[in-house]
Amino acid sequence: MKKLSVNLFQAELMPEQPLWTLKRVVLVWGISLILMVLWLFFSQYQLSQLSTEFEKINQKQQQNDILLAQLTDLVSQNKADPLLQEK
Repeated sequence: MKKLSVNLFQAELMPEQPLWTLKRVVLVWGISLILMVLWLFFSQYQLSQLSTEFEKINQKQQQNDILLAQLTDLVSQNKADPLLQEK
């Protein structure tokens, strides 16, 4: 039996597929976008929690400052009784 055709195609002649196709780039961008949005929401949540805590601490600080001023006034008004001084 005679061979009527010759196969000149070799595996080295196959074009290589590019590593970064448009589909993969869009997929990576999409995943990055989703991660950044999740990070944004998480950061906003943390910021709101810390802001609430800061407001509570700030209010407590103001109450302590008022108490300190009142106690300072009481101490400055504290004078010895003249009868006790004579004795």
